[in-house]
Amino acid sequence: MNDEAIFLVNYDKAIERISEVTDLALSQFLWRGVKAMVAKPPETQSNALPFDMLYFIDLLTEMFASREGLVAILNGEDLRWWDDV
Repeated sequence: MNDEAIFLVNYDKAIERISEVTDLALSQFLWRGVKAMVAKPPETQSNALPFDMLYFIDLLTEMFASREGLVAILNGEDLRWWDDV
């Protein structure tokens, strides 16, 4: 982890969790999430709140675990739970 990403907590645990994922597609989605968080740190570190990367990876894992759901979304189906989302 670089110095710009100090606001990320549980970073090493999150990376370890991703390394345990055996599904290649899911692993790639998770790595994209990590890259997005590391690439866009807050403008001023002193004002940054801690961001729990392990929680973030667990959330992404849950969201992207269903291939059928992902395919449906990519095919244009609306799988939102609420109409106003």
